[in-house]
Amino acid sequence: MKRKRVIQAKQHVGDEPVWKSKKAPTQGDLAGALNWYNENREEKHAAKFLGVPKTIAKNFSTAAWVTRMLTRGYTLPKNSKKTYDDSMRRLKAIMKQRKTETKVASTETISIQDRIRMRTEEIIGEMEGLVDEFGIRGNYKDMKAYQWMVDNDVKSIHCAAIIEHFQKQAAEVYIAATGKDKQLVEAYAHYGKKGITNLLQCYAHIVKDAERLSHNASKSRKPRKRKPPSFEKMVSKVNYKERDDSLRLVSVDPIKIIGASQLWVYNTKTRNLGVYNALDVSGLGMKGTTLQNYGSDSMAKILRKPEDVLPDVVTGGKIKLRKVMDSINAKPKKLNGRLNKDTILLRIT
Repeated sequence: MKRKRVIQAKQHVGDEPVWKSKKAPTQGDLAGALNWYNENREEKHAAKFLGVPKTIAKNFSTAAWVTRMLTRGYTLPKNSKKTYDDSMRRLKAIMKQRKTETKVASTETISIQDRIRMRTEEIIGEMEGLVDEFGIRGNYKDMKAYQWMVDNDVKSIHCAAIIEHFQKQAAEVYIAATGKDKQLVEAYAHYGKKGITNLLQCYAHIVKDAERLSHNASKSRKPRKRKPPSFEKMVSKVNYKERDDSLRLVSVDPIKIIGASQLWVYNTKTRNLGVYNALDVSGLGMKGTTLQNYGSDSMAKILRKPEDVLPDVVTGGKIKLRKVMDSINAKPKKLNGRLNKDTILLRIT
């Protein structure tokens, strides 16, 4: 009699294997199941089964498939269990190491302020070497502190600390020179009068050059470009009338005013029809509730019969639009650029 297979799927194809039989699976069953997973599952599935990143899971695919099989009723044969356990131990060790390295990396992250402080301390230390060379055993005029700072990429942000440090050093030497502090007098006694004078001049030279470098950096620094306001922000305070049902009028979106060459408005309270013409090619603009950059040829006229004229403004072609104001028998008025709650924005071109 043929032994019943415990894997409920054809090898390599069909549904994912599941184990329902109480009989222990054989090595052949294991091989068949692993072949199915190798052909039907990918690294992302292995990562999910093991709960680790894909970069790690790709090296533990067999352990991933066995882990999955164990959740579906599979019993691992004794001769395969050791291999599986060893793989899982290695995986656990790798994940532990990765966690430790991540933790160390996060604790070793240095802030920008700390980087600046560390770099400044490094610069001051190197400049103390200059002092030893030129302030004690040489001539301060040969030091060329400014050029040294430029060559060593000293920034204006470092200069304040450099100035403060060497001013304190100079103050200490000066007190020693005046004889007011016996300990300092003793500490600097070996320099002699000439050496102390040269040392003070050296410190003054460094401070002066650091101040000059900081000043020059601020002069050469490009001014921060101001970000132009968005069109939405420019028209956010515009006061206008959205619609007038009695005249069957609806205002156009005020955002279209920015950069437009022409704006037609109608005041439903005063019955004034107005046209704003842009002063130049940059077009119309807005500031608060007031229109900007319109020409002196902009005008308004009062309408006796709005219902006869307004349709030509709203739907008329360019030629008809140019003749609208001339066809109105009324005295033209100057416009002040202010829009209010009675103003319908008729048309923008």
